[in-house]
Amino acid sequence: MQTPAHPSPIHSLTRRQALATGLGLAASALVLPAAAAAPRAPGGEGSQGRGFYRFRVGEAEVYLLSDGFFEMPARPSFTGDATVEDAEAQLRAAFWPAGRPALLDVQALLVRLGGRTFLVDTGNLPGGAPSTGRLAEHLGHAGFGPADIDGVILTHLHSDHAGGLEDPGLSRLIGDAPVLVTAPERRHWAEDSRVSARARATTVARQAIATAGARLAEVALDERVAPGITLVPAVGHTPGHVAVRVESAGETLLFISDCVHFAPLQLPRPEWSSAFDVDRVAAVATRRALLDQVVAERLLITGSHLPFPGLCHLRRSEGGYLAVPAPWRW
Repeated sequence: MQTPAHPSPIHSLTRRQALATGLGLAASALVLPAAAAAPRAPGGEGSQGRGFYRFRVGEAEVYLLSDGFFEMPARPSFTGDATVEDAEAQLRAAFWPAGRPALLDVQALLVRLGGRTFLVDTGNLPGGAPSTGRLAEHLGHAGFGPADIDGVILTHLHSDHAGGLEDPGLSRLIGDAPVLVTAPERRHWAEDSRVSARARATTVARQAIATAGARLAEVALDERVAPGITLVPAVGHTPGHVAVRVESAGETLLFISDCVHFAPLQLPRPEWSSAFDVDRVAAVATRRALLDQVVAERLLITGSHLPFPGLCHLRRSEGGYLAVPAPWRW
């Protein structure tokens, strides 16, 4: 990974002024300026709430927001080319009950830093799973309302990350905020004829692009979208898939998105790909490289599908990785 030597130019227009004057959202204008006065503190201090977990990364106020969860067979969804015996042995080692489907949380990240608030991912498509679609509700529990969100970062365009753009409740909260997606990701789903075999995923991705409309802005895989918030290339799961790195006052959080789907299998066996990976070989290589970086830098991480809130550190263990959960902060 290599971040740009210089951030994108800072423009003084607000997002609403830019839209109103027809200037659009060119990549050169993606770093949003710091507000003159920070917005109200939606969650304030105190106990954790329903469907959200609040903590700090340096001076950044960070929220993990649950959209719900979904289940699917652990094998073969997250076991790659492993034999039945090997997969079942690993599930037993992880104390996962025999025959129980894999449970994947769906969560988004929200970061308030430098007077601006960014939402990372939007949860699942309405009706996509009966136990998802709770993101707007949980944003409300955390105290966020219309006009509180200044930008939306989509780690990729799968339905459980970009589908929430179709949720009317969430749309009211997002308002006219810019929607950032990497250029390779948009091109893959919008233009690449080879994606036709993934008809449903293609339909959802293209609908998300259409819904974002003029608010959609393409960014680079390693874009610094705002001071302290940088995209980290994580290609393989999709061609434009990214992680998000938050840095403030010497502290770091890495949101690994879909580099790991089902931790009981893919942490100890990182060579096991997901059935949803567009390029399984690249996804495995990315997972190893990114998690090696996490170990080397002793980073605090979470991800889209880790058990809520999923905050942990990693250490190496027998060719894979072992999660060391971060203490719960009331």
